[in-house]
Amino acid sequence: MEAGDKFAFMLVPNTTVKDINSFKGISSASPMVQYGKVPLFSIPEANPSVGRGQMVSIDDNGTFAFEDIPTGLSTSDRDYNDFVFQIKGATGISQSIDDLSNSERNWRTTEVGKQLLEYTNRAVFDEGVFQVDSTGQVKIDLLYDGGSHQTDQVGIFSLKGMDMYEIGSDAFIREAIRRANTSTKEGYVVVKDAEQGALFSDTDNILNWEKNFNAGEYLGPKVYEMEAGDTFGFVIMSNGSLRDALTGQTYTTSNRPLFSMSSANISDIHQVAEVATATNGIMLGFEDVPLYSGSNRDYNDFVISVEGVKSIGITDIKDVMASYRNWVDTSLGNDIFNHFTMNHSAFADFNAGK
Repeated sequence: MEAGDKFAFMLVPNTTVKDINSFKGISSASPMVQYGKVPLFSIPEANPSVGRGQMVSIDDNGTFAFEDIPTGLSTSDRDYNDFVFQIKGATGISQSIDDLSNSERNWRTTEVGKQLLEYTNRAVFDEGVFQVDSTGQVKIDLLYDGGSHQTDQVGIFSLKGMDMYEIGSDAFIREAIRRANTSTKEGYVVVKDAEQGALFSDTDNILNWEKNFNAGEYLGPKVYEMEAGDTFGFVIMSNGSLRDALTGQTYTTSNRPLFSMSSANISDIHQVAEVATATNGIMLGFEDVPLYSGSNRDYNDFVISVEGVKSIGITDIKDVMASYRNWVDTSLGNDIFNHFTMNHSAFADFNAGK
């Protein structure tokens, strides 16, 4: 539709839009009236007898419902379950169902009603995401940098309203990157490889399949303000900045960012894995090269700890990491794990060592 345009809804009961288009007008003798085919509108003034609340709002997530009998008639049961639908990508203004519905026909308290409302209030994604706790503060610490690209960046972005875009589409990618670049509660760039170093370095060349790439000053943990209860995902820009990625009109396999949600990646690949968990934190490993494009699958290109969140559907590193690139069982991996344990919980769980 046209951005910024306004629109309304029309419900045609007992017939089709094509059928009512053939009628010449509305009167008591009109077939539309005789057979209950009078079209009903979300705009009250457009309805017979200026019927109030022909369409009502169900919740704050764009869920609406129609009553299919004119509310100006005594025969209307006002149960508002004749057509229930959800709108994404537009904001609607309508009276609340609480003000107009028949209290004896409250479908929202039924089992199917509860299932419907649970669905309309569903999370945008059910894997690869993080829910902000009640503090609204997300703490991120860069523990290790094993990526060979020295211009990589990692961002976080709020998932609120992101389900209006097709997952993984250019529009989805652009909006995710835009949010990450705002430095607001919509999102932040949390790792800038060219400007910051990690806490740990592989000075002894323990990971002999790659040299030690860590460089720059370690900046310590950073705290980012998000909305309490909001969910967010990670976006990884390999060998480039997230701001430069905004200039792209289309994203191909060569310039496409990667996401913590596998459904946003080509072939549903997992680029982020859970290394360890604790009562108040999670340690993540990032793979900055797409798994379908020469990745060594070591998931240590960035290793970070995240505090102040609940993780949802994060893949265990042991399920995706190449066995011959197992850095977590090395002395370096143990040092990183011990640091994470000391700073987050005595009950951390190192997934690779299960």
